[in-house]
Amino acid sequence: MKSIATVIGSFLFSIFLEGFIRVIIIFYHQESFIFFGTSSLPGLSWVLIIIVSTTVISWICGMLTVTIVDVSPIRHLFALAFLLLFWRITEIIQTYTSEPIWYLIGITAATFLGLYLSFLTLKHTHASKISS
Repeated sequence: MKSIATVIGSFLFSIFLEGFIRVIIIFYHQESFIFFGTSSLPGLSWVLIIIVSTTVISWICGMLTVTIVDVSPIRHLFALAFLLLFWRITEIIQTYTSEPIWYLIGITAATFLGLYLSFLTLKHTHASKISS
């Protein structure tokens, strides 16, 4: 039960953080709120900020997942990756006609880059514990 709650909690935390960042950008520029895509963002620099923040959010959520679970953290990281992939596929289905393809590929790649970085962090941490 702890494993399922951790993966789902990390997934929901990821969605919350990404939405919160978009809300901050939208309120700052007094635009209308649209959760997916780039149409509500004021410029290209803000799109890049969303992509970078997605990488950081995915890394944080991946680290949260592998830190909380004691047994088989890689399997739980894959479960989180599956949920985030499902989320990104949903975004792509809803916005592929209105958003540039580079954004859709970039936001998906940023998600998995963050999860890969959390895997590398886990691997490095585990290797340093064994050598100590």
